[in-house]
Amino acid sequence: MARFYMKNWMEWVNSEELKKQINGRGVYAWDDTQLKELSAFLSEKGIKLEGIIGGREELINKENYIIIAHNYRDSQIMSLLADNKLRENIDFTYIGAYTELRCISGYYSDSRGNEIVAEGTVENVSILLEGYNNRLYIGKDTEFGDGCIIKLKGSARVSFGRNIYMKNGNMFFRNSESIFQGDSYLAGNYFISNFEGYMNIGTGMQVTDGLYICVVENTRLTIGEGLLVAKDVKILSGGAHSLFDLDLKENINIKENVHVTIGNHVWLGMDSKIIYNTDIGDNSVVGAGSIVKGVYPSHCLMAGSIAKVLRTNVDWEREDYMTFPEYEELRRKRMEK
Repeated sequence: MARFYMKNWMEWVNSEELKKQINGRGVYAWDDTQLKELSAFLSEKGIKLEGIIGGREELINKENYIIIAHNYRDSQIMSLLADNKLRENIDFTYIGAYTELRCISGYYSDSRGNEIVAEGTVENVSILLEGYNNRLYIGKDTEFGDGCIIKLKGSARVSFGRNIYMKNGNMFFRNSESIFQGDSYLAGNYFISNFEGYMNIGTGMQVTDGLYICVVENTRLTIGEGLLVAKDVKILSGGAHSLFDLDLKENINIKENVHVTIGNHVWLGMDSKIIYNTDIGDNSVVGAGSIVKGVYPSHCLMAGSIAKVLRTNVDWEREDYMTFPEYEELRRKRMEK
């Protein structure tokens, strides 16, 4: 079980606002979780902690102010407080290094400006909110598998469109914007992070397990519709670390317009790596094990390290053993839509 550390809690809590909420009432901790640290912090701010609730329901009333020092929101505690007509951030407050939500339905907000909107009930996921002003949207019929972790670490804007299924994996976002358009499937063991960058993934993405995406500061990742991703693919939007030219006395990883752009209907082969400052055109195929960096046209087959265009004027489909007449008929029907 993760602990919260007082330096983080003190960064987040507005002690003057807390005193206004307390308004002269007796202050009680819910239980003895982090009781020593909590008591020391309140004492430093001139707030006396009377004791703990500890199951004494007679103390759960509007004459007392309750502080719950848990890292996750317990539905039984919330129901008990609601039954006693206590209101969050008026009669009680949750504190901790982060808030963990294991189930979300409809709308959620907290005193740190974090907001979540879910078009349905979302379960089997651990949503961790750190810091301030995170925004999370989860569209209708979007589901997460057991062991999926979504961590928003401050000023993150994340949107999952409708009809997405994501199995077990880890996602981390901070001071960034990340958009998953919808109608997509991600198998497990993925790692997706966006720290201070921009990411927009189009509809219809299909991913085998092991996908790794890293979007870093001042970079952009843009992916079109219908991306097919084989096992253990890596996409890096930037250098992630500083690289210095000692003669020029400059960081050569600081550049403008650092990005990865992948077009519509692209197939990324197993264990391929897409490196920053790369553009891949529509309807193209990346061979297994390739390292891709540069500009590649539409309708091409590329492979190698660094990848080279091996063939142009190609196309591909998800179905195996499709004849060319079947392909032409499928293409005609698409054109008619």
